[in-house]
Amino acid sequence: MGRPTDVDETFAQLYDRYYKAIYHTAYGILHSEEEAEDVMQETFLSLLNSLQRGETINNSGGWLLQVARNGSYNATRRMNRLADAEELEKLTSSDRADSSENTLFVHQMLSTLSDAEREIVTLHVIAGLKLSEIALLMELPSATVRWRFANAKKQLRRALREVP
Repeated sequence: MGRPTDVDETFAQLYDRYYKAIYHTAYGILHSEEEAEDVMQETFLSLLNSLQRGETINNSGGWLLQVARNGSYNATRRMNRLADAEELEKLTSSDRADSSENTLFVHQMLSTLSDAEREIVTLHVIAGLKLSEIALLMELPSATVRWRFANAKKQLRRALREVP
């Protein structure tokens, strides 16, 4: 192996910075670890191909997030076409059968949020991104992201109060 090129270094930096956010975005849509990993791999392969072709990518985090979302939605459509309802239920629940009750509880709580709010909470709490970084990734005003995060926290508090 030769010396790393600028493309290799750029790719490595972007991967290190965004792999958690990409994985959790895909997982939030697909609810399957294997499918989320596949989408993450496809997303970063797209990035590598684009970098190797010399394409300029403005807002690389936002670009990666959009590729991951599109890949996740494509995977969802593919799963819906190939699996009947029983197989789809197996994909979305059996992988988590070994999960603790706490993990299942967290997923149930997150499911009470809108898609946008769930994505913001996941990126902030699980992937560890700052709200300002999430605003850039999602191409939304910072105030909107902060408002949605605050609203999501209120909804989660309300949902927790209703738990026996």
